[in-house]
Amino acid sequence: MTALRRPDKLRRFRDGMCAVVGMVRKKKNMELQWGRSIAAGAVDCWKRGMNDQQ
Repeated sequence: MTALRRPDKLRRFRDGMCAVVGMVRKKKNMELQWGRSIAAGAVDCWKRGMNDQQ
């Protein structure tokens, strides 16, 4: 039960975990946004191609 006697160590560990989780979440959000923009661009090109064929 050393964690209870050392709140500073526990707090530092928790802050580190939060920082890591935040970085991972930000990275995932960026990847999602990239995926959306790429998908939107692909759909846009596909629609234009369909319109050209008609």
